[in-house]
Amino acid sequence: MNIYKKKIKKQKQRLYIAVSLSLFILSFAVSVIFAIVTYNTEKHLLYSSAYSDYSDTLLLLQDSFKDDNYYAEYYVNKRYSGDEQVIVINQNGETVVETKNALPVDFSSYPYHLEKGLGCIVFENFKHSMTDEQYKKITSYLSQDKTDDGKYYELLCIDYYFSKGDIIPKSVEIVETTEENVWYVQDKVVERFELNPFVRDGLTLYRNSDMQRNVIDKEFVFGNYRRENLLSHVLTLKTNSTEADKTYYYSFNIDDIDSGKNAYIKIETFDSSNFGYGGILYDDNAFSSIYCNTSSFSLKTENNEENIYTVYYAKRFNVLDNCYERIVFILIYIFAIFVIVGIILAAIIWHTIKKQIEQEEKLRLTTNAMAHELKTPLFIIGGYAENLVENINTKKQSHYASVISEKSSAVNGLVEQMLDYSRIDSGYDTLNIEKINLNALTNDVVKSYEDSSISLEYGKEVYINADKRMIKSAIENLVDNAVKYTNDKNDIKIKITDKRFSVSNPSDEMSKSEINNLWQPYHRQARHSATPGHGLGLAIVKSIFKLHKFKNGAAYSNGRITFWFEY
Repeated sequence: MNIYKKKIKKQKQRLYIAVSLSLFILSFAVSVIFAIVTYNTEKHLLYSSAYSDYSDTLLLLQDSFKDDNYYAEYYVNKRYSGDEQVIVINQNGETVVETKNALPVDFSSYPYHLEKGLGCIVFENFKHSMTDEQYKKITSYLSQDKTDDGKYYELLCIDYYFSKGDIIPKSVEIVETTEENVWYVQDKVVERFELNPFVRDGLTLYRNSDMQRNVIDKEFVFGNYRRENLLSHVLTLKTNSTEADKTYYYSFNIDDIDSGKNAYIKIETFDSSNFGYGGILYDDNAFSSIYCNTSSFSLKTENNEENIYTVYYAKRFNVLDNCYERIVFILIYIFAIFVIVGIILAAIIWHTIKKQIEQEEKLRLTTNAMAHELKTPLFIIGGYAENLVENINTKKQSHYASVISEKSSAVNGLVEQMLDYSRIDSGYDTLNIEKINLNALTNDVVKSYEDSSISLEYGKEVYINADKRMIKSAIENLVDNAVKYTNDKNDIKIKITDKRFSVSNPSDEMSKSEINNLWQPYHRQARHSATPGHGLGLAIVKSIFKLHKFKNGAAYSNGRITFWFEY
């Protein structure tokens, strides 16, 4: 039995390892394929989105330039984040619009000279217009958290110059305010700072309106609006012409944007048909890409002069950042599905393997028991037959023949029982279900046991749907077992109720494990080894009830053992 348990344990370990490894490899392969497909799909969508943003940029610039290109820079810087860059140059190579480290603002002013208080505050210019002590004080105020009563500090622009879309602060104030304050007059002025910006002669000084709060965002003051020069980062882009074996290179050499300087783009080789509106996608690193595109448009002035503007656009996007959560969620989902499937599959396979091992073990035990049961009568038959052949003790020839006949009958009976058990246990025996009178069937069986006193107890007639031949065989085996192994043949009881049939007889005390072993084929207790029989009766009974799907069992109580089945 220990070998059997070790075999079960070993097979179970092998099964779990094989299933786990197979499902892990399969789930890993599916996850990798899904991640690659999702990543490439997301990359394509982001590429399409970048192209769409670029097209919107062209429309925005054309509309802005029709009005006044001074305001175009405001719209561009307000629209695009730090991961995007737009540079517009005119036919003279001058930069007229660009995204930069600037704060787009909409200030009101007095006098109301500007139709729109739109413009950009360039960080470098703003930072250079104040002393280090002023900058330190301003950032110190803005770094403080909101108080318990809801008060906090803000930086307001009080006086400023306007020059070609640039807002140039001349004086700023730190004010104490709350979220309820909507007018400048509601704020408490804490400290005023006079700045020293670089301005050309002739610029008008504008003043903050009392009814307006010209707020300078503190994140801008801290320098958090800084943009990366993407076009400078993309040093070389390469495309192949589909019409000829020719290669084009686009080199962007952009000087660092600084106060009073223009950004120049040098085009070494250019072919609009290849660069086109589709743009180029440049892989920056493992997950980051930069989309680049360029094109030109022209506008006529009031004097019917044509101005040509070239737009350069770049946008960086991280593909993984955009699809990371979706990939992780689906991967977890795939893993969970495979774990569930693996558990179910392992349970099904294990059930099958365990049943197979149990059948093999059962076959081995059955074969050993069968060989043991056949060994004794065959040995006697062989010995007595040899005596008859050699004419030993001729006076006992009749006895030898009688014993041989008796043992042959016993072997024949054993073989028939073995065949019955095998046929019923394997399920090959077909059930012939009919309505039978259980009381009458039991009475017929009891009549054949005249040497024993069997008490039959029942009330009304009980009918069950079953195979009459098999149920009769089961009852005969139960009664025969009670008669053979009882301590008192005159105290055997059969009870039939609406739901249960039971046979009980006096018996020595038996443990639960001993009772369970009684149903095993060829199992016989040592104290009953001399009792005629082969140990197949109860095994056949169990198989018959299993085939009928009837519950059955045995129990020991108060000096009696009871076998029963329910229908």
